[in-house]
Amino acid sequence: MNIKQTTFNKNGPIQIQDHGEAYIVSYPSEQAGYQREKVFSKGIGFKAWQAARSFAKEMKEMTDG
Repeated sequence: MNIKQTTFNKNGPIQIQDHGEAYIVSYPSEQAGYQREKVFSKGIGFKAWQAARSFAKEMKEMTDG
């Protein structure tokens, strides 16, 4: 696993991780102290990185206002 990008919102860290076959976006859950994850398969090509970055940005803006 390789951490590609980390940002924070008021609830905690948002990370894009490279797991070889997929990018995983880890983001704070609604329950304090827990993280959720969304997987973006690299099988869709370059769009996987774009989709992961877009989702991470959406999660940051959702709580930052």
